[in-house]
Amino acid sequence: MIRDEEGLFTMKLARRGEGRKREEGESTWRKFLPFAVAVAAVLAYANSLSVPFMFDDAHVIVNRSDIRSILPFTWGTRSIVALTFRVNYAMGQFNVADYHAVNLVIHIIAGLLFCAIVRRTLVMRIFNGRYIGIAPWVAVVSAVIWAVHPLQTESVTYICQRYESMMGMFYFLCLYCYIRGVEEVPDAGFSRWRVVMWFAGSVAAFALGMGSKEVMITAPLMIFLYDRVFGQDIIIGFFRQRRFLCFVLLCLFFVLVIPFWRVVAWSYGANNDLLSRISPLAYLNTQFGVILHYLRLSVFPHPLCLDYAWPLATNTNDILLSGLILSFLVVVTISGLLRRRAYGFVGAWFFAVLLPSSSIFPSEDMLVEHRMYLPLAAVVVLLTVGAANVLEWTAVRLKTSKILPRSLGFVLAV
Repeated sequence: MIRDEEGLFTMKLARRGEGRKREEGESTWRKFLPFAVAVAAVLAYANSLSVPFMFDDAHVIVNRSDIRSILPFTWGTRSIVALTFRVNYAMGQFNVADYHAVNLVIHIIAGLLFCAIVRRTLVMRIFNGRYIGIAPWVAVVSAVIWAVHPLQTESVTYICQRYESMMGMFYFLCLYCYIRGVEEVPDAGFSRWRVVMWFAGSVAAFALGMGSKEVMITAPLMIFLYDRVFGQDIIIGFFRQRRFLCFVLLCLFFVLVIPFWRVVAWSYGANNDLLSRISPLAYLNTQFGVILHYLRLSVFPHPLCLDYAWPLATNTNDILLSGLILSFLVVVTISGLLRRRAYGFVGAWFFAVLLPSSSIFPSEDMLVEHRMYLPLAAVVVLLTVGAANVLEWTAVRLKTSKILPRSLGFVLAV
């Protein structure tokens, strides 16, 4: 009897040792998982490095008189991206591969930041430890699919659309720095400085994003909603515990929003007939169908087009149907935000990022695919997390290995 008990005890110790080794081995593999995002992006876009300058690249890059010198630098709504074009010229003049390489690096960094945001979000208290085991896998699969999604082609391979991808990178960086600042525990000493540094990084990313493209104006709203859904129990707690960050972001918001409205006013002044041809209401009615088309391309990205020449919506029935569908999605999003549900933040991310371009501000281009660079992340996360829930549940019920459901995401990306 004693021998049996000793043998059982020894067996338990052995199993614990095997469990620790398995966990250590899995954690070692998890460290290398984010590299899959970079590898996937390189494999997907490596054949685009030799694509020549085309269309708007001419007046944005090739024919610009100020591209041949880095200085003087003048701050504006897209001056940061213009500065990178000057640096590209200083390094290799008009060697097109250099410009494509920078675009690809920006896209990879954005994908890694997206991966980090998803992973850190899935292990927060709101989920009660539900995704702790699969968070790294879900995050990497989401980032890989987002990085190689065909809908991203225009934002990465069309050189002048660095405006979109660079703004997206700073958008992710702004939220990521904020999350890291919240996670730090300001007990004493250097930890307080880490909190300040992370929040300062968030503010700096917001400023740089506003210098890349105007859509960055929605970032403070998304930080507030993120804290509302995943952080504080009451809204007022956000302002009490983040006083410094709120003050700086508010000041930057009003300072940097002025160039944004100047661009809007200039665009209307330069195109006096724009409002006479496209009223805000007609543009809004058209955007109902455009947004639904964006959602369809997110799930089934074919066919893709550089210039859709999307016409103004005139069919009342089509406008009402698409308007009802979008109204339902907006109501679900607002309900999720009020109830502090993750799907509420995902829906808010999709609609808020599209708000500057798909609302009441008319534009010559009704539909362009690069506007989905950031909103696509919401669709990918929603589908990936939903699929992960189903596959993990199926693996538990059928008592099969969890390696299969985790690998299906990479298969889909391929």
